[in-house]
Parts: sequence; structure tokens; C-alpha cells
Amino acid sequence: MVVAKRSIPGSVERNRVKRVLREVFRRNKSLFGSMDLIIIAKKGSEELDYAQAKGEIEAVIGSRFS
Repeated sequence: MVVAKRSIPGSVERNRVKRVLREVFRRNKSLFGSMDLIIIAKKGSEELDYAQAKGEIEAVIGSRFS
């Protein structure tokens, strides 16, 4: 995961984004299988909660296998 200072300037917000994304991965390991992912957080990511992050990641991964 990459959360750049340029996109999210506050360290508290950057760390929160990383915690939320790690939790999505931890709770949904079967969803990811053995694939490698690169996640780059963009501006506005600090507003995401767990459910929103999970939904967006599922949408991207689901479209990859369709």
C-alpha cells in the first residue's frame, strides 16, 4: 500500500487509511487468493470507512474476473 504525503498530508489520516485497508485484507483473505495487488490511495481516501473500502475493492477485483 502506498499512501503519499502529497495526496493525504496528515500522518494520522494516512495511517488510518492504511489500517482500514489492512483490515479489509485481513477479513477477506479468500477474496484475494494468491494475487499481488498494488493499492495507491488518492485524495479523498481519508473519508473512506471499512464498508466503503471493502465495496470498492470487491468491485475492482470482481470486474477483473468477469
